[in-house]
Amino acid sequence: MRFRDRKEAGQALAFEPPHWHPAATLGGVIACNLSGPRRFKAGAARDHLLGFQCVTGTGEVVRGGGRVVKNVTGYDLPKLMCGSFGTLAVLTELVLKVLPRPETERTVLVPGLADSAALARLVAASRSQHEPSGLAH
Repeated sequence: MRFRDRKEAGQALAFEPPHWHPAATLGGVIACNLSGPRRFKAGAARDHLLGFQCVTGTGEVVRGGGRVVKNVTGYDLPKLMCGSFGTLAVLTELVLKVLPRPETERTVLVPGLADSAALARLVAASRSQHEPSGLAH
């Protein structure tokens, strides 16, 4: 399944990658391990990369990881590629763990607060009866 088809299939990424530019790619997000404000609950982008295919600087095609969630021994190459900023290889194919898409979601913005007031609001939100999936200031 292609990444752009995930919404129609009722799937969503557990992490929340930023979208800073129209030319941004999911491979770049994984290579930089950009996780977004949901990291405290869902984990980092590297926690959701199961497998990959890449091309090294010498032109070799390398595969690492797998297609399913499982425990294996040996080197965890997907974790190595996350956060390498593309210095080890260029990612050409990714296998990501996805979750069911939530039925509803809400975003609450509170602009214009001083740092201390904003942090107090974030603490109050994290201790509330609701389950926030991301907090950012």
